[in-house]
Amino acid sequence: MATMILDSAHLETTPVSFRRILVTTDFSAQAHMALVDAVRLATLFAGEIFVLHALPSMEVRYGDVLGMEARQAAMAAAQTAMAREVESIPDLARIPCMTRVEEGPLDLQVEQVVRSHHVDLVVAGSRGAQGLDKLLFGSSAESLIRRAPCPVLIVGPNARRVDSLQSILFAADLELGSLRAAQYAAALGKTMQATLTVMHVVNRVGPPQRELRKDLEERLMHLLPRDAAMYFKAHVQVDHGQAAPRILRAANLGGTELILTGCRHNGALGDHAAWRTLSKLIHDAECPILVVNGRLGEGAPA
Repeated sequence: MATMILDSAHLETTPVSFRRILVTTDFSAQAHMALVDAVRLATLFAGEIFVLHALPSMEVRYGDVLGMEARQAAMAAAQTAMAREVESIPDLARIPCMTRVEEGPLDLQVEQVVRSHHVDLVVAGSRGAQGLDKLLFGSSAESLIRRAPCPVLIVGPNARRVDSLQSILFAADLELGSLRAAQYAAALGKTMQATLTVMHVVNRVGPPQRELRKDLEERLMHLLPRDAAMYFKAHVQVDHGQAAPRILRAANLGGTELILTGCRHNGALGDHAAWRTLSKLIHDAECPILVVNGRLGEGAPA
């Protein structure tokens, strides 16, 4: 992971609020897990849920009766499946919930719902066989993360159910793309009174020299607000090697319930190495991954 010199001032933060949560579903078992996690988060934050299913676009020519009937049948089947999915989770009856079945690309539908309903968080499941490259619906996770103007929580194939957020690991690369993510990490730590580990992995074979390690630890500390110790437990960790395996090891050892990471503003995820790291995390992590896109101050916690 590349590093850069951050200003000596500590980042400030405000409480995070995931009050409006959008969940994408294709009615699969993996999508069901993502919806269950979203319900748990909505309960923790006293929020509401929007459940979205996106049907593939169907081009029907004027006068094509069979095509029109097929479209209507697909819509009716999806609406029936949506009602069945919602009814399968009793806790949803105690949470404000709105369902939508739309036609068109998932990432475009998500972006529209996020903007029109001021959504704070998008939750999606990821298929094990495809890793991060394909989410449910076969959609590109890269496109979804890039388009969503809010954080995206991805529930991978090995992720446990979210019961609380008492242990959070923030994987920081010390680039500008991590600053907004740092705000969310600190805000979640404060709101949930959690233990927050701020971790940076140096891409090298041997451990960094003492001076470099000290410098990196200081930079990581500057990602936290000055009064962090008053609200939650936080510590920094510098490791070396390949990022994904070291992050996963730290998460498993620490009983992490959420891994949080940022992605760079330029391009989709900035570079292929960052994308491979994120793909590995989502595929192998035993907890969900919260991906925060954008720069500091752009849709920061409110």
